[in-house]
Amino acid sequence: MIIIQREKISDIWEELFPLLINHWEEVEDPFIKEKEVPAPKLERYDSLEQKNMFIIITARDEGKLIGYCGFYLYSHMHYPDQLYAMNDVIFVLPLHRVKNIGVRLMKYAEKYVKGLGANCILWEVRDFRNFSPILLRMGYHKQGTVYMQRFD
Repeated sequence: MIIIQREKISDIWEELFPLLINHWEEVEDPFIKEKEVPAPKLERYDSLEQKNMFIIITARDEGKLIGYCGFYLYSHMHYPDQLYAMNDVIFVLPLHRVKNIGVRLMKYAEKYVKGLGANCILWEVRDFRNFSPILLRMGYHKQGTVYMQRFD
């Protein structure tokens, strides 16, 4: 049975970290991948979570972590009365993607951040792992495009 819920990142870090590495291997930009290795810092996520500025939603199958979806929550600089939820990460283990768990995770996250008072939710979509057709079906619209230049 699949259970989707909010969890505390410090409680699941040991279990989460191997999935983060799998996630990185699958979706990281090839230009970054050749120069960097992921090194997410629990202390930083935990600090933001304690300030109600980060949340993580998980998907579990029979208790085993199979996916996650994390958001930064912030008051927008241009619209200070608006609380934005910016997706940091979303990942579901490949074997579980056929069960529509990613969409279920996204819909749960939408309801959750809305319940926290978020007025807006933003998703970053990589060109080489483009899930924008799912977002369009869910009623989202394209907001813009991000370009990157490395300086090393």
